[in-house]
Amino acid sequence: MEGNMEDRIGLPVKMFTDSKTLHNVVRSVTKVINMRLRVDIAYIRELLEERCIKEINWVSTQGQVADIFTK
Repeated sequence: MEGNMEDRIGLPVKMFTDSKTLHNVVRSVTKVINMRLRVDIAYIRELLEERCIKEINWVSTQGQVADIFTK
């Protein structure tokens, strides 16, 4: 598929996380030691750079309304 995610679905994608570590590492140049996490972080950074994900936001665990779906 060509084009970014917003172009394909017509909506801006905003990412919300209750992990301060994830939020901070995605926005920094800090090296991630774990190879599997390094790949995931690199992919998220790529999606942000390509504007497939418009933004990543930190929210408190209490404010993470999707949390119930991840358990």
